Amino acid sequence: MKSKLFGIAGALVVLLALGLVLAGCDNGTTNDGPDILKTYTFTQNGYSYELVILDDGTYKLTGTNGTTTVTSAGTSSGETGGTMVLTPEGETGSSITVTPNGGGAAIEVAGDIPFKNEDGTPAEGLPSLEGEPQAAGTYHLRWGVIDTSYGQVQSIIGQQNWTIAASGTGWALATGATATSVYNWCNNPSNIPSNAWLDGGDLDGSFTDLVNFSSNGVGLPAGLKNSQHTAGANVPLAGIFDGGAAAGYAVILFYVTGK
Repeated sequence: MKSKLFGIAGALVVLLALGLVLAGCDNGTTNDGPDILKTYTFTQNGYSYELVILDDGTYKLTGTNGTTTVTSAGTSSGETGGTMVLTPEGETGSSITVTPNGGGAAIEVAGDIPFKNEDGTPAEGLPSLEGEPQAAGTYHLRWGVIDTSYGQVQSIIGQQNWTIAASGTGWALATGATATSVYNWCNNPSNIPSNAWLDGGDLDGSFTDLVNFSSNGVGLPAGLKNSQHTAGANVPLAGIFDGGAAAGYAVILFYVTGK
């Protein structure tokens, strides 16, 4: 059985959700070897990955899970407008496209990416990234409860002329500058009567960690979660939704930024 990390038909966009941009570093060295152009780190499915792109036209992707270490290597096409296309060794039709995005990058994976164990044998049984887009990188989440009704929130959205990226029954998602505006407005006690913002706390993690975050049994509505996956690395993101009975029918706001 051929091992693979990304077992997909077509392309899977690995974006930095609630990762979702990759943490990145520039300009390193490999001692006596080639210089490091870029280093990106992310976590998926229990593995911590480090992608190192070198100035000799090669790359190395290393995954660790406890005492298990696997690697994938190949060549780089070089930068075209900042974007680099990586080709795994011995894998026709597969590629990893790295596109700078803020302080990190978005990664698009096409085909199967083969990995090897430390002894050089093919790695078997690695988890695959399939289905919805995943996020890679480290994000920061601020969340809290707004002491109002979702109907009032809908009215506020209209009054403020906020451009909503996606919405459904009892939820809405904003991105970019609009997300920041939503967060700042709702976090101002003078805007909503009573307690405008009951501080929920902070959380750091991968995009997947944050999308799946819940508190007191309250998690993101399915439509909002899917929309956040689609939004991917377009941080900041601001989501607001009716928490239902588990949250005392309060409205919950989360605000996500990349670190």
